[in-house]
This record gives sequence, structure tokens and C-alpha cells, in this order.
Amino acid sequence: MSERFVIGIDLGTTNSSLAYIDLEAEERSSPILLPLTQWENEEQSIDDVRLPSFLWLLPKNALKKGLWPHPSFAEYKTPFVIGRLARDKALSQPLQVVHSAKSWLSTGTVTHRVSKILPWGALDDRLSPVDVQAAFLNHIKHVWDVQFPAHPFKEQRVIITVPASFDELAQRLTLEAAKLADFPARIELLEEPLAAYYDW
Repeated sequence: MSERFVIGIDLGTTNSSLAYIDLEAEERSSPILLPLTQWENEEQSIDDVRLPSFLWLLPKNALKKGLWPHPSFAEYKTPFVIGRLARDKALSQPLQVVHSAKSWLSTGTVTHRVSKILPWGALDDRLSPVDVQAAFLNHIKHVWDVQFPAHPFKEQRVIITVPASFDELAQRLTLEAAKLADFPARIELLEEPLAAYYDW
């Protein structure tokens, strides 16, 4: 097993994205943004380099319809949908949609950050901020594995950017979310100002 790609993930408050560099390319180029598969609406999927950081907890009727992230990885069945459709559902079903989970991860006590409190105000079927971040990361990982079946995500070098405002606990919980998403054993965290400096 050898690392072919360096993968960078911006796990954003509003949008998330993945960029990668091929270490075996003849000419080293700038990072390439990977289009991330997601539902545009309940009938059509789309690939976009921006994945809105929204999670829609599916109602039971949607679960019966089999509304999964994408037919190309239908085995990845979840009781939620991530991305554009989830963002749109925030208007009509606010108590079933989680957003700004990254902010919740860095606010309050340890118990507050790991408790099942999202969507805020919902009465049941809630997730913790760590659960939500893990769901975003898992979705991104599955998209990669569909696009690069010969180079599994778990065999690559993975870097996740985090805000400079993240304290030690928020960073540790980000790593915990990556572990829940079955990421490689060694994950590197890079503070966003430093990432911007390297890009410049």
C-alpha cells in the first residue's frame, strides 16, 4: 500500500470541499477540486465542487422511497441526505435539518459538544455535532471511492483544515469524527490561516 494522492478537505460551516494532488503525475499541478455527488432535488443528482454543509434527517416516507445519496453507491444507505437538497429542505423542514454543525463542535462544554442536540429544537431523531461532522466526512469519502476505485481513500494522505479558533477539544472531536467516518488512521489537521499561507 502506498499513498498516490494527497487529499485536502475543507470541512466548512457553510460548504465543504475536497481538493487533491496526484503525487505520481508527470508534472506537479495545482490542487484539483473533486466534484462531490449530491441530490439537487428528490429526482435528480448533481456533481458540484461545493457540498453545502447541511444534513436533512429523512422523514419516514422518504426512507420508504429509498432516497439515498446517489445510485452509484446505493449500499451507503443512511437515514439522512447531505448537500443541496438538505439546504433547500431547511426552509420547509427546519426541525429536520442540521446546519452550522462545525460551530456547535467548538462551543460550550464537553457534554454540550458531544450530546445529541441537533437539529436544535427537534424533539426526536437528533445527532451530536460529532455525528454530523462524521456524516459529512463519510459522504466525501464515499464520493472519492466511487471516483477512484483503484486508489481507496483510506490509503491516501488526508489533511483536514480547521479554524484557528478551534481549541484542543474541537480539534480532538474533529479527529473523532474522522475516525467514525473510517478515515485513515493518521489524519493531519491544518489551521486555515496556515493553509491560506501555503496556498499563497
